[in-house]
Amino acid sequence: MATEREIQETIARCVSIVVFFQNSQKTSKMKGMMAAEVKAIAGWLEEAGLCGVVIDEQILFPVESELLTRYGPVIGRRLNAEFARAFKGTVAPVLMHATA
Repeated sequence: MATEREIQETIARCVSIVVFFQNSQKTSKMKGMMAAEVKAIAGWLEEAGLCGVVIDEQILFPVESELLTRYGPVIGRRLNAEFARAFKGTVAPVLMHATA
């Protein structure tokens, strides 16, 4: 099980990956690099024993909230959708749990 500090650091890492992606040229190579980094984090969380609702509540919702705070409802939701797809490894529904 991940510690609270590890969870906070994971949230910060996820946000920094998305911020870097947002500030880069949106090429397919950059999108692939972002997805690979996010998938690696998802794998680590699984190995740490986190899954399902716990990941949603402790990682994905806080990341979404931070992206909405930083970028507003339009860009924040778009970036969160990219992040969620990479994290889930599919075209997953966007969380959009937080409100702007």
